[in-house]
Amino acid sequence: MKDGVIKIEIRNLNQRNSRLERLLSEQYPGTHFFVIQDDENVIGTSERVTLYAAEKFSEDIKGGNKTVGISWGENH
Repeated sequence: MKDGVIKIEIRNLNQRNSRLERLLSEQYPGTHFFVIQDDENVIGTSERVTLYAAEKFSEDIKGGNKTVGISWGENH
């Protein structure tokens, strides 16, 4: 048997910021927002955004939508 330290990490699997999405939707009725949470680093954030966008685009295109857009921004 080994002695040591066990690290347990709980990560939030919800990658979206539903509160901010709701506030933006209230400010701009009729517009859909998908706000993705930052990761611990830039690469992780880029991966989250890319994966979510690919999934969303795929759903929209399969659903018959002909117009799809994406925006990228930063808040300090």
